[in-house]
Amino acid sequence: MTDAALAIDLGTSNTVAAVRRPGGRTEQVLFDGSPVLPSAVFGQDDGTLLVGRDALHAAASAPERLEPNPKLRIDDGTVLLGTEMPVPELFAAVLRRVAEDADRCTPGDIGTVVLTHPVTWGTRRQQTLVRAAELAGLPEPILLAEPIAAARHHLSDHAVDHTAPLIVYDLGGGTHDVSVVHRDQVLASDGLPDTGGLDIDAAILAHLDATYRHRNPDAWARLRHPATAADQRHRRHLLDQVRTAKELLSRSAQTFVHIPLLDIDAPLGREQLDAIAQPVVDRTVRATRAALAAAGLDVPPRAALYLTGGASRMPLVASTLHRALRVPPAVTEQPELAVARGALVALAPNAGPREPAAHRVAVRPDPRSAPHADGAARSSPHDDGAARPSPHDDGAARSSAADRARTPPEPSLLVPQPTIRPSRAETANQDAEHLPVLLCVTTLAGGLLITSGLIYASDLAWWAAILCAVFNTMSAVIVWAGADALIQRFLRHDDSSNRAAIVIAAAYYLVTTVALLIRAS
Repeated sequence: MTDAALAIDLGTSNTVAAVRRPGGRTEQVLFDGSPVLPSAVFGQDDGTLLVGRDALHAAASAPERLEPNPKLRIDDGTVLLGTEMPVPELFAAVLRRVAEDADRCTPGDIGTVVLTHPVTWGTRRQQTLVRAAELAGLPEPILLAEPIAAARHHLSDHAVDHTAPLIVYDLGGGTHDVSVVHRDQVLASDGLPDTGGLDIDAAILAHLDATYRHRNPDAWARLRHPATAADQRHRRHLLDQVRTAKELLSRSAQTFVHIPLLDIDAPLGREQLDAIAQPVVDRTVRATRAALAAAGLDVPPRAALYLTGGASRMPLVASTLHRALRVPPAVTEQPELAVARGALVALAPNAGPREPAAHRVAVRPDPRSAPHADGAARSSPHDDGAARPSPHDDGAARSSAADRARTPPEPSLLVPQPTIRPSRAETANQDAEHLPVLLCVTTLAGGLLITSGLIYASDLAWWAAILCAVFNTMSAVIVWAGADALIQRFLRHDDSSNRAAIVIAAAYYLVTTVALLIRAS
């Protein structure tokens, strides 16, 4: 009997795992009845580590011993949780908990382990994962980039055109990755290693700070820079309130955030949240456009767009992408589970291993770390002045020693494919962005000619005046279409092109209408 296979998606805020039984059936690993395990780690007095909800519960008595986002500490060497703990030990504690819960639901031994990681991670960070798996007592793991796993899940779980490219937009708690995949070949990838759901949480905190700090500056300073265990508990409560409110606004229009110490229930609405989160989402849209450009795809792309990662649940994400790319995104019922389940799909007998395919990866510099190749110490984002919220400043010493773990050969799931040829239906796309420049200029000139004719014809009968007004409106529409096409072609604005074209058309309509009235008088 074939051993079971385990796929683990170690996330910034939460960890997800899926297991394939020896019979071939795939199941989600449940942690206390939930498919999502908080990635939080808590250091106990005896040096052992608690994981998940146990860690969050224990943090109520000693919040300074909690690390809620171990993945963000990938470059820190060690973390102070009462005592200094190596980062691989934190990862290993989470992986060990996953393995224990997987053993309870799966008969037999786990023979294969797949660990997913952000596409932007280099060799040194991947070695940290391998070392953590060794410390957790797991078999030598196979490393797989998260967007590849997500693409495999979508291709296997949806009735899609396999001849067309697939855009995988992954917005998790701490990172954003976007990849263009075609027939298991990564055409291009782009990533924002410092952008995710935590950044939206930080933006909400900044909004609350600007709105309510003046009511009690001393109390707010204690929340921003907690110096005692009690203040750290208050800050942890505030962060939980912010995250919960953000999640509630994905399915409701209004909620509130309780601010401890100030004893305020701050109202927060969907429109407010969208305005707060828009700059973060816009950065991911720019990264997505960069990936499309690197893959040689125009906007709108002739490709399907799929959203993964827990932060992609926000309605703002789908609406912004739809507006910017003009492609309706598809959202899975549980996007946070896609990577783990897709990693198991990648292990299917017909999925590999195969020869690696070269692909272009455009990686944004990570402000938390230097290039992956060196082993120098990295600065931590866990400071209240940083972009992301943190419950404490642990002041941990940083280690510069590189891990000695060996990275196993990564079975690539990609094979080179011929040049993409769009289907006949796709070539029928009539988006204004692809109008020839000559045609755009012609439409603008045509609108001006029509208006000129209207001005001189305005002294005709009443029915002619009405006809002139109708034609004037039509000419304004022509001006809008031409202006929008020219702006899209030469300026490539994400969201402002259509608004700018509308302003131009409205101004044009106002001027021509006034001119008609003057002429008629």
